[in-house]
Amino acid sequence: MSLFSELKRRNIFKVAVAYLALGWVLVQITDVVVPALNLPDTLNSIVVYIGIIGFPIALFFAWAFELTPDGLMKTEEVDTDESIRSRTGQKINYIIIGLLSLAVIFLLFDRTSKPEPQEVIIADLANTIAVLPFEDMSADGSQDYFGRGMAEEILNVIVSIETLDVASRTSTFALNDQNLLIPEIAERLNVNFVVEGSIRSSGNRVRVTAQLIDVANDTHMWSETYDRDLTDIFAIQDEISMAIAGALKVELLGDVLGDVPTQNMEAYALYLQARQLFNIPSFQNSLKARKLANQVITLDPAYSEGWAVLADSYENSATYGFSENSREEIIKLFNLALEAANKSISLDPDLGYGWAKKGNTHLRLMEWKQAKLAFDKAIKLSANDDSDPWLDLGQYYLSVGAYENAIEVLATAKDINPDDSSIYYSLGYAFIMDTNTEKTHMEFENAISKGVANVRSGNVILSVMEGNKEEIARNFEGFHQRIEAPASKYTDLYIDAYFKPDLRENYREYLSREPKSTASLMYASLLGDGNYIVNWLKNSVGFQSIMFQRLYTPPFRAILNQLVMKEYLHEVGLVDHWREVGFPNFCRPVGDDDFDCGEFE
Repeated sequence: MSLFSELKRRNIFKVAVAYLALGWVLVQITDVVVPALNLPDTLNSIVVYIGIIGFPIALFFAWAFELTPDGLMKTEEVDTDESIRSRTGQKINYIIIGLLSLAVIFLLFDRTSKPEPQEVIIADLANTIAVLPFEDMSADGSQDYFGRGMAEEILNVIVSIETLDVASRTSTFALNDQNLLIPEIAERLNVNFVVEGSIRSSGNRVRVTAQLIDVANDTHMWSETYDRDLTDIFAIQDEISMAIAGALKVELLGDVLGDVPTQNMEAYALYLQARQLFNIPSFQNSLKARKLANQVITLDPAYSEGWAVLADSYENSATYGFSENSREEIIKLFNLALEAANKSISLDPDLGYGWAKKGNTHLRLMEWKQAKLAFDKAIKLSANDDSDPWLDLGQYYLSVGAYENAIEVLATAKDINPDDSSIYYSLGYAFIMDTNTEKTHMEFENAISKGVANVRSGNVILSVMEGNKEEIARNFEGFHQRIEAPASKYTDLYIDAYFKPDLRENYREYLSREPKSTASLMYASLLGDGNYIVNWLKNSVGFQSIMFQRLYTPPFRAILNQLVMKEYLHEVGLVDHWREVGFPNFCRPVGDDDFDCGEFE
């Protein structure tokens, strides 16, 4: 007998067909059941592997064994006349028919359950887009600021499109140096479309290449190269914006095109360089930016952005040059910042950048009402993808104790730019004031994950609220490292005195031995020493509004009721401002000229 005939006699072919049909049905069932029961996806692979391994084993058993009325026996032990292979084969035929019927049912169900394909119209999709900084193609690679400026100007136009969801510039630009592919960038930013390009300027000529990429379909929806005079740079930006809108079948709204801030291209280039220096804020960078800004307004005195960046440089010099400048010099810097911001606004009342700098300077000078008005104006005029004005307004609310308002506006800032660590840190302080320690922990952890190196000052207060002495001491150690000051040998005494008020008076003498720093101010807060705190605030410039945020937290609110603190808050106009706009939830007015702070129902 031939091998083929023997295989057929032993039902090997029928067993193979039945096994394959059963395996296919099991795979289909697993594919449906695994996601429905939230089982691991690897289970699908395991079923397939077991099926492949079992196939030759099933064929081996079909060859070597036979089912008889007396049970399973080796094939060579079964007499041919007593064999029931034909009846077994008939049963296998029924099994095959049944399994194939199940397979057909599965196929019909799969086909009918899938929706009919519909025509996709781009305008009906959620248009989400990111504009990457244009690559610097200059010979010496020194014009990166031009590429960032090109992207920013395009963003300023397309954010006006209501049907277009634009990724924030901060989130987008943060990915610029990570050497990611376009699909990776789109996934990180959760966008459907990406604009990229390059720019090269030489003398009075500029070449700009731009393209709009449909990431999902891996296609270029539009691309163009512009060879123009450098003075046409703003026209090129408008043309690119219009081309993007046209390709996405959306419409630019309002008067967003044709705005030429300056005809002096050298002034424009210097302005972009100055703005870029603020990406890494420091005292030295503020000096470099100030030098560039002065050149800008010398070249074009009517360039409003030039005056705004000058105001920014003065404000940064005062903020980051606290140790390099005297109190008088810092006051002078803030006043110069205010003059430059006012000049910028006088040249262009619709420049949000100028209003933001004006608001920040007023806040540093504790001019509360002027700060609030300027921040409101900045938000109204700034681009929809700019979270900075919202963060600024949140800082104002924190500085006057209106933590509920701060939580609201900072949440908006976070929605606009979920990658700004300072937003999360500010939210953490707002939730401390709200006595919500759970959310405070969460926001501080978010701040660290987004790049804040140290949140120890906030964690000190948080651990005080939670009554963990060891954690307070550990956070103070990190706080000293952050401000690059040596740790105090009296830290444990200050902490102990906070929890044992009778000891506070005895330990206040140690404060005179501490170097003046924000850490010594925190120690004074633990000791409830309002005199020390007021003396510190009076000799500080620009940081008072920030330090008030710590006094508004639950552990230190009682200090606000001390006479010396009340007199100081009257002196800086905060009490009058509260009476005008409303007291914080933890304070209430008393009579015509007094107040009381604490925990109120």
